[in-house]
Amino acid sequence: MEIYFLGTGSGKINPSRFFSSLYIHDKKKNLLIDTGDGISRRLLEERIKFNEIKNILITHFHSDHFSGFPGLITQMKLGKRRTALNIFVHRSLAVTVNSILRSFYLFEERLGFKLNFKYFSYNISNRILGRNSFIARQNSHLSKYAGLKRAGKVSFSSSSFLLNFTKNKIFFTGDLGSANDLFLFKDQKVDTLITEVTHVNLDEIIEAASVQKIKKIVLTHIPDNEKQIRDLIVKKYDNKKIILSTDGLRLKI
Repeated sequence: MEIYFLGTGSGKINPSRFFSSLYIHDKKKNLLIDTGDGISRRLLEERIKFNEIKNILITHFHSDHFSGFPGLITQMKLGKRRTALNIFVHRSLAVTVNSILRSFYLFEERLGFKLNFKYFSYNISNRILGRNSFIARQNSHLSKYAGLKRAGKVSFSSSSFLLNFTKNKIFFTGDLGSANDLFLFKDQKVDTLITEVTHVNLDEIIEAASVQKIKKIVLTHIPDNEKQIRDLIVKKYDNKKIILSTDGLRLKI
């Protein structure tokens, strides 16, 4: 099984990094996590065929994690996809994701393939990639919006995931609200932490990993101060344990 880091940039545009997206591949099974702007081009660059993607998992609806979604569905339609596509999204976002597709005139009866929406709830195991599974938990990344007067009935679901694979457990979080979110799966024995480093700092990540005895850390969602982070890894921490991801990085798990 391999993890492809397709987009590793933060929400601020960066000429050397695309927006957030991760692709997990295991023989004929695969999972695309998040679809930031430019995802269709990144898939082409990595020679990943649109119509071979079987599952998409969305963490939340910030544009740098989601805005490439309608375009990717369009490319699948233009590529004459016929096989069903599984889309995993929190159940509170069900109305919104369907509304977005309709707004882009992506009506299922004209796509030529079926969209299987798999609405997940928090703290419940969801089967994916054969015998593998994931558990989602709410993080606090979007809590700052909850008090806005015009928020209305908008869902502020933002998910972090425990990916349960045969040989190890991966805690993946595309965005966080605070360092407290790094302990969302403290009740689990996590082998690898894949975390953003824009809304929390490296010291907080290292501390959380140390307390939870996590063996490996992969940093993504890289902000403008990349050089400072890289220098800190070299000077202060074991750079064999910490990986600063780049677009195109592939890790075997």
